Amino acid sequence: MLLLKNLRRYVFRIIQKKKKPFFLIPFFFLISTFFSLGVRLRHLAYDRGFRRIYKLPTFVVSIGNIAAGGTGKTPLIQKLVKHLSPKMRLAILTRGFLSKIEASGRVEKISDGKGCSLPVQYCGDEPYLLAKTTSVPVWVGKNRIASGYKAVAEKMQCLLLDDGMQYRSLARNLEIIVIDAKDPFGQKKFLPSGLLRDTPFQLHRADWIIANHVNSVCQYEELVKEISLYSLAPVIGMKVVVCDPQEVTGKKVGIFCALGRPERFLQTVREVGCNIIDHVFLPDHMPFGLNELNVFAKRCKDKAAEMILCTEKDWVKLASFRCCIPVIALRVELEVVAGHAIWQEMLDKIEIFSNKGHR
Repeated sequence: MLLLKNLRRYVFRIIQKKKKPFFLIPFFFLISTFFSLGVRLRHLAYDRGFRRIYKLPTFVVSIGNIAAGGTGKTPLIQKLVKHLSPKMRLAILTRGFLSKIEASGRVEKISDGKGCSLPVQYCGDEPYLLAKTTSVPVWVGKNRIASGYKAVAEKMQCLLLDDGMQYRSLARNLEIIVIDAKDPFGQKKFLPSGLLRDTPFQLHRADWIIANHVNSVCQYEELVKEISLYSLAPVIGMKVVVCDPQEVTGKKVGIFCALGRPERFLQTVREVGCNIIDHVFLPDHMPFGLNELNVFAKRCKDKAAEMILCTEKDWVKLASFRCCIPVIALRVELEVVAGHAIWQEMLDKIEIFSNKGHR
C-alpha cells in the first residue's frame, strides 16, 4: 500500500511538470496516444448512436471539464446551488471518486439538504463537502442514471450532474464546461503527457464556458479568442476569492493539499498576504496519513509557522485531527469578474426551463 501511494505521488509530480524526464517521454507519449484514441472512439460511439444515451424526465445541467483537476467545478456547484436552490427543487448527482459507495456499485443519498452524518471515506471528499456546504439533496454513486431516477422519484426539478462532461450515457439539457484560464487546454496533451482528459474540440458541446482564475479583463478577452477556435459558447470569467481573509493575512503558514492543480491553491494563499513557510502536495483525493501530517506540523512549527492552511476538501478528511499548531481550512468562493450579464442569463435560463420541465 505504501509503495503504491509513493508511486502515485511520483507520477503526480511528473504529470504536473511541463517538462517531463527525458527517459519517460516515450512511455508517456504511448499512453497518451492510446488514451486520446480511446476518448475519440468513445465520443464517436455516442455520436453515431452505437452507445445508448438515457434521458431523464427532468432538467439536467452538466458541470464538467476537459482537463484533470483544479478547474473549480466544486465551488461552481456551490455557487449555483446558492443562487438556484431558493427557486426550485434542486439536487446534486456525483460519483464519489475513490469512495466506498463508488467501489460497492451502489447509489446512495448522503444528504437531504441538512448536512451529512456518514464518514467522509464512505461517500468521498467532494460529495461530503457538497453535502456539508449546500442545502440540497446529494446522491452519490458511479451510476448517475440510477441516482438520477431516484432524484426524479423525489420530484426534483433540476439535477446538477457533477463532473458530467465525460458521462455521456446520461443526456443533459445544458452543458457547462469549466476551464483554467491560466492553462485552458491542459498543456495541450492528453494524460499523462499533459493534463487533458478530453479533446478541446468537445468544447463545441458547451452552452456556457466558465473560465476560472481570470485576473483581468485583458486576460479574459484573449482567452475568449483562444476558445473561439473550438467553441462559440458564451464565456464567463471568474476568480477564486477567500472568505474572511483577515483571519490569515500576514500570518506565517504551512500549507498542504491534495488537488489536481495545487499551484492554484498556493497562489491563492499568497494573494491574501500569507508568508508560506513550507508545503506538502499530494495527488487529487489522496488522504493524508496522520503521522505524516504530524511530522509536517512539527516541521512548520520549528520554522515559526503560526498555523497550517488546507482546502475545505482536505479538511473534511481530517475528522478530529489535532496537532502542535492550528490547522485551518481556507474557505473560498467564486466571484464573477467578466461576463456578468452572461452569468445572469445562464441562471435565468436554468430557472425558467427547470420550472417548465423542458428546454
